[in-house]
Amino acid sequence: MPVARYERLGVVNVHFLPCNQVAVTAGLMMPGTPKYPYYFPQKMQEPATCPES
Repeated sequence: MPVARYERLGVVNVHFLPCNQVAVTAGLMMPGTPKYPYYFPQKMQEPATCPES
């Protein structure tokens, strides 16, 4: 699983996304802060079809 770049140890955030995808961050960044690498809506709908992996 790719992890977004980090400089110091801190927290690990795991985002479970539609279509069996996962996004992970590690470091001092928290969701909603300016340098946080991901923005996902709190509730996401599963699409009718998922892209092929």
